[in-house]
Amino acid sequence: MPMTGRCREPNCHAVVVRPLHYCTKHADKEAAYQASRERWTNRNDNTKR
Repeated sequence: MPMTGRCREPNCHAVVVRPLHYCTKHADKEAAYQASRERWTNRNDNTKR
């Protein structure tokens, strides 16, 4: 059984299969979300962690 979750778009309750975070209707936002998460994880300072 695949791991599932809900779409991150506000008021959208579509089911998504992980590791995706957005449903097929909002798939265009997936790349921007992944890029923002990548910027956060690749930070060099530990001031906000």
